[in-house]
Amino acid sequence: MPVRRFDGHALLLARQEEGRRQSDVAEDVGVSAVRVSAWETGRSVPDPEKLPRLARAVSPGP
Repeated sequence: MPVRRFDGHALLLARQEEGRRQSDVAEDVGVSAVRVSAWETGRSVPDPEKLPRLARAVSPGP
């Protein structure tokens, strides 16, 4: 099975598609907007326990 890697560019595109700001996503996940920026640019990756909240923060609403 191939190794799964976090794709910051996909996060950026999903966030933009939902019309959300980095600060909106950051608030939902419980991190700073600077941290979201670092994820999107590949300077860092989110901790695994943050992934479910991150996915909900950039998923289409009901």
